[in-house]
Amino acid sequence: MGPLHLWYLIESLFAFIMLWAIRKLNYKILFSIFIICTISGICLQYMDIYNLRKITMTAYRNSLFFCFPFIFIGYSLNRFSFQEKKMKWDMLFLLSIIILIVEVSLNYAFGKGSFDILVSLYFICPLLFLIALNINIYSNKKTLALYSTGVYLVHWYVLKLPVLNIFNLQGTPRIIFAFILSLILSWFLIQVKKKFKYIL
Repeated sequence: MGPLHLWYLIESLFAFIMLWAIRKLNYKILFSIFIICTISGICLQYMDIYNLRKITMTAYRNSLFFCFPFIFIGYSLNRFSFQEKKMKWDMLFLLSIIILIVEVSLNYAFGKGSFDILVSLYFICPLLFLIALNINIYSNKKTLALYSTGVYLVHWYVLKLPVLNIFNLQGTPRIIFAFILSLILSWFLIQVKKKFKYIL
């Protein structure tokens, strides 16, 4: 929530630097590094969550084991021009969602703690990206950016509103309510920006 989840920004920056530094290596070597980092991160997390061994969260939630694999996936999508390939990405995406639901259900049933690295996300994220690239959005890109910024800035305060506790909103309902209210408040911020350009 709020600034507390910005850890991934600096870790992503380090991951970008890592990939840039080794980008000239043979792709098979790069892919091998990707596999090693991915499997290592998953194994470290699962050993921690399932109490197989006490491991600190930062051991796997970092630039090497968490961010680098996703950065590499994006690099590969661009390198091989996946967005130009005519495939039914949406069907594969739906299948990945089913796998995600099964994975999360098993983790919550048998694991203890929060999961940052989900195996299904390595499929869902690139598929969702490819689907988004092929969607024609008839809207002002600047407006979308403003709403995105607005939601980010106000959601922390929305989640702290007493009304959420009055109605005992927890979990998913709390998040959905906070998101909708954040969108509404973002609209007001955008209106204010029309008079005060430095807002947002």
